[in-house]
Amino acid sequence: MSKKIPQYTYRPLETPASVRVLDLHPAPAFSDPLEASLVHVDRNQRFLPVSNEASSVRSYDAVSYCWGNFDSSCVLLLEGHAHCITPNVDAMLRQLRRDSPKTRPRRLWIDAICLNQHDAEEKATQVQLMGDIFRQADKVRIWLGTASDADSIPRIFAFWKGLAATIDHTSTSSEQKGLYLSALWSSISGDADFQPILDFLARPWFRRRWILQEVSLGHHIKVHCGAHSIPWAWLQEGICEMPLQYPGFEKKHAEAVQSVRGLRQGRAEYLETLRLFHTTECSEPRDRLFALYGMASDIDSPDEISDDAFRLHAGFISYKVTYAGTWVEAYKSFAQACITAGKIDGIFDHLASFG
Repeated sequence: MSKKIPQYTYRPLETPASVRVLDLHPAPAFSDPLEASLVHVDRNQRFLPVSNEASSVRSYDAVSYCWGNFDSSCVLLLEGHAHCITPNVDAMLRQLRRDSPKTRPRRLWIDAICLNQHDAEEKATQVQLMGDIFRQADKVRIWLGTASDADSIPRIFAFWKGLAATIDHTSTSSEQKGLYLSALWSSISGDADFQPILDFLARPWFRRRWILQEVSLGHHIKVHCGAHSIPWAWLQEGICEMPLQYPGFEKKHAEAVQSVRGLRQGRAEYLETLRLFHTTECSEPRDRLFALYGMASDIDSPDEISDDAFRLHAGFISYKVTYAGTWVEAYKSFAQACITAGKIDGIFDHLASFG
């Protein structure tokens, strides 16, 4: 009779500047059990001059992905203890881990594992830091999900790269661009059927609200889909060349293109960011606000305000992430903070646009 593996228990973070980083241990076979450990890193020490060995301990890659369904039926062994994860996270970790036992563990920041999801106070503190967590990561790795041969991912990546590299921005009309898209895809895939591209744009990652700040604030971004990868710059440039109306396009395809285009603008005022990305999705109503917190150029947590008079004069919104109340309370608190910051016109604009 096999012995039951005890569940992993999180060790509290030492300071508000501390984060957990996952050390994902290498394994020679894809099917080998997932094993890892969690290391506490002080972000205030992140960029201090250190030895090469200490620097590797502080460095990490942040991962942008979709949780998938909430069926936590897979197991990650954290320091010999069981930690339940979703099938999508399981597949992602297997693709990202190194396969040579002689290599160091891959160091990753993954919210489903590095945040104690059952501690509302910790979660609120860490969510406020997520912009900095992705900004300070060595790399951001985007995980779009698993891929089969039928998904044609190598050809799709070649299509985005070819589109970004060859389109003539100065003389291409909408009609010419449509013809060029069809011809390019046919030349790469050997098939005129555009369905693989439509299926690709329909992947849930493109509709996820949290990915916006994760990508807009990241550096050295790489996209993974199954075992295949492409630099984000190529993918973004290619998708941005897609028209919003194209044969076979549904609302979700156009919204995917719009979101990727919107990521070009970088940080903007909070209310403008909410307007620009209003079609993106999240399962928690309060996260419609919190997921864009790190992208806002005019936000300041009350804990960090050093000169109230200056902040109010400059139009900064004093607002703190909290999961303690209901979503209605969170929205009311945000509206009050906007009005206090002198943005009542922006509130009325939102009411007129979205009700």
